Amino acid sequence: MRKRETIRYDADRDVWCVPTSARPSPLHCGECFTLYVGSKAYECRLELDTDWYVLMQDTKFVLHRRTVYAVSL
Repeated sequence: MRKRETIRYDADRDVWCVPTSARPSPLHCGECFTLYVGSKAYECRLELDTDWYVLMQDTKFVLHRRTVYAVSL
C-alpha cells in the first residue's frame, strides 16, 4: 500500500509539490498518482495546459491552487 501524502501548489515555482522535511518535492507533468476527493479515490495523471489539471479516465479536473489535496504516490 502506498503512503498517503498531501500536495499543495507552490506559486513561486509554479508547480505542485509534496511537502518534505527539507524542501517540497515538485511533481512533474505525466506523473501518476491516486487522488482522494472526499471518500473516493481516482487514479490520475498530472498535466499542464493554461492551468494544472489531472486526467482521470476521460475527464479533466483542474486543480485549485489554494486547495491541499490528499494523494498516494
